[in-house]
Amino acid sequence: MRLQAPVTVAPTGRPVAIDALAVGASLEDVDTTLRSLVQVLLIAGIAGLLVTGSGAWLAAGRGLRPLTVLSRAVESVGRAGDLSRRLPERAQQDEVGQLTTAFNHSLDRVETTYHELEQLLEQQQRFVADASHELRTPLTTIRTDIEVMRRHPGLPPADRDRVLDNALTELRRLSQLVADLLTLAS
Repeated sequence: MRLQAPVTVAPTGRPVAIDALAVGASLEDVDTTLRSLVQVLLIAGIAGLLVTGSGAWLAAGRGLRPLTVLSRAVESVGRAGDLSRRLPERAQQDEVGQLTTAFNHSLDRVETTYHELEQLLEQQQRFVADASHELRTPLTTIRTDIEVMRRHPGLPPADRDRVLDNALTELRRLSQLVADLLTLAS
């Protein structure tokens, strides 16, 4: 920095006029101080960003932890296929607690429906086995009667009528079973 101005000086005790006096001082100390200040502010800013970012990351992780736990529990129920498993209920009835409760209620309904379907399937299997047996009996009798007639073409008329009556009776029974099955199916 440099200043110039006309001044009056008295080095000998008497004033003497000088046209100009130049005074200068180096600004290097000021520049060094400013550079140091910029460095400190830059380091403080970066440190502040790191601390703020870490804090936000920890806070977000802590806030999302219940959802992570819920997600893992739901995946575990899905992988195990165990419909009797339930998610642990939360003391807080916040959004995650409400979601947990809703999921557990849904699992209750799915489990109940699954057991009902299992029972229906067992009943259907028993019914099919019973119906199969009931259909096989008259068919076997009819087949046997036809085979008797075929092997013995010269059966006495009374025996022949008895075999044919038996086959017709079983044929009527078979027709009634089929009609009953069709009624049940509709």
